[in-house]
Amino acid sequence: MTPYRYRAYISYSHKDETWASWLHRALEAYRIPRNLVGSRNDVGSVPARIRPVFRDRDDLSSVADLATTVKQALADSENLIVICSPAAAASQWVNEEIRHFAGLGRADRIFCIIVDGEPADDGSVAACFPVALAEIGMREPLAADVRKWADGRNIARLKLIAGLLGIRLDELRRRDLRRRRKRQLVAGFAVVMAVSLITITAISQISEQHEREKAEQLATFIVDLGERLQSDADLETLALISTEALRHLEGMDLDKLSLKTGKKVALALRQMGNVSKGQGRPTEALDALERSRDLFLSLSKKHPQMQDLLFQLGNAEFYIGNLYLEQGRYELALQALTNYQHLTRQLFERDPENPDWIMELAYSYNNLAALQLDSGLGIDELTLQQTTDAVKLMEKVVRLRPQDKAVIDSYATTLAWAADAQAQACKLEKAMAIREKVKALAEGSARSDPGNNDLSRRYAYSLSGASVLHTQLGHLDLAEQDLRESLSILQQLSAADPSNVSIHRETIYRKVILAELLLDRGQPEAAGAIMQELLPQMDSTGIFTRQASLSLNGFIDYLTVSAAVEFHSGSLASANSYLRKALDLLLNKVASQYPDRLDKVRLQKIRYQWWEGNGRDGLAAFDIPDRFGQNTSGGLQSCVESDYEARMYLLADDREAASGLVEYLRNQAYADPGFKLFCVKNKLCS
Repeated sequence: MTPYRYRAYISYSHKDETWASWLHRALEAYRIPRNLVGSRNDVGSVPARIRPVFRDRDDLSSVADLATTVKQALADSENLIVICSPAAAASQWVNEEIRHFAGLGRADRIFCIIVDGEPADDGSVAACFPVALAEIGMREPLAADVRKWADGRNIARLKLIAGLLGIRLDELRRRDLRRRRKRQLVAGFAVVMAVSLITITAISQISEQHEREKAEQLATFIVDLGERLQSDADLETLALISTEALRHLEGMDLDKLSLKTGKKVALALRQMGNVSKGQGRPTEALDALERSRDLFLSLSKKHPQMQDLLFQLGNAEFYIGNLYLEQGRYELALQALTNYQHLTRQLFERDPENPDWIMELAYSYNNLAALQLDSGLGIDELTLQQTTDAVKLMEKVVRLRPQDKAVIDSYATTLAWAADAQAQACKLEKAMAIREKVKALAEGSARSDPGNNDLSRRYAYSLSGASVLHTQLGHLDLAEQDLRESLSILQQLSAADPSNVSIHRETIYRKVILAELLLDRGQPEAAGAIMQELLPQMDSTGIFTRQASLSLNGFIDYLTVSAAVEFHSGSLASANSYLRKALDLLLNKVASQYPDRLDKVRLQKIRYQWWEGNGRDGLAAFDIPDRFGQNTSGGLQSCVESDYEARMYLLADDREAASGLVEYLRNQAYADPGFKLFCVKNKLCS
């Protein structure tokens, strides 16, 4: 038993009342894992609950000194938790509570949790730590951080609890994850039971009218439930719901269902397709998405004047096209996305002032641009103009709906594609300016809804997108900062939902990018440590397991970065082995398809690495298809393409052509660290 009346006292500025209330509930509601209760450590015996927790609810602004009751509560508290923010740092009473508690001889039982501001102790407005912490010797206190791009609410809570009880954080995290997954599984089975009950009730009705009504209730229940859970539940739980739902939906006679029910069934099929896609099951995903599309097409033919059906049919084509795009099936993706644009333009022409149709038209422009960019086919001036037009369309919608969060999120996505298009045209400073807007919008959305995993994921992607441009512009500190923050968010999301293969893949790929950045920054040991960290996720053949699978292009990039690390360590044979494997994979890939711009850059990168590491061009012995040297579609060339083209000119001993491209890139503000090293080392620039 603790000799204190309270397990903890929460000290906070009343501007942070919402956070204090959340923390109070979070601590008192937390149940310590059963097998830890009663164990002893340096702090004492582990209790079953962290309660009671004292949270002052009185406004002390008119009191000349700390109230007697507050002093007594501090004396009766085993721990002091300081909610840190700029408001807390400026609060006289928070500082006094820290000083008073430390004066009781318990400074080692003070814990901090950051909710806003930056961890600086220089008195700046962004500082979140009260100066009293520095006065008592805690100049750089270790703190939990609730913000999504740091610890996030759940990890911050566990970190704080671990400190209060003297338990290792990893132990609490593992047990908490098992507990949460068990709750999700139980919830999933409960949903299955509910679905079954509704179905049994539906088929027990005698009349067809009743059957249709119950079927409609079932379909509505499934779709609405999936929409409510998709931001919080893991994919395994959603898949469990979808599998049971599909079993019942397949038994329905779709021709006998009402229009409303037919739409719900089509949406349920779409939901199932997206779950399968997220779990890395593209064949099942495509089957569900195509069935959804076909049902919407049938409904649209029966009701040609219904704009919503036309809208849903267009979206069905989008989801199919997006899946094809991720699979690298570009011709099929182009067909589906062109269908989407055709349907969207019909909507827009019917009602050109409708904000929803304006947005859809903007999306259709972006999707075709995304096809060009993601496929490596390159873009031309027309595509660049389309992304600009898409931004203008979205800005019109923002003016019409300035408070709509979904509109703001869509605007951010549109800007992101515009930034990528500008980067593809080697207009880096324009691209960077747009990327900063994207990052600010994504951060604002994530802050407004901290529990929304989708918004957190978008913010992570906006950070890594900005990082790439910072690297190309030579802003390496900012590049590393943004990339590490992106990784932190993705790792939290992956830990919360281990079944999400897509998030795990994106996390791994960004680790590879970070390793390459650290290598370029002269930190080969740190880069090597990251690549070693990834090895356990590979199977005996040296290929990433399904759970950690990278795309083929991503794996080739992993191999070239591994080769660069080995060259730096002096392991020439190992480096060459990585490059040969990367080259074999690349050549096998293009054996059955036309090489795109990114394939060409990857080949040039492998060739240059070999030449730089071995002192000679080692690709002469390989059968390189002639089409690698031909121009790919799209009239604009990115800075990266020009960079490696300059390196190939140097290998061909055409210094004049290489110098011309170097001068062009410098005028474009291109300052990638690898390019700068190449430029200086080969005396192409000062």
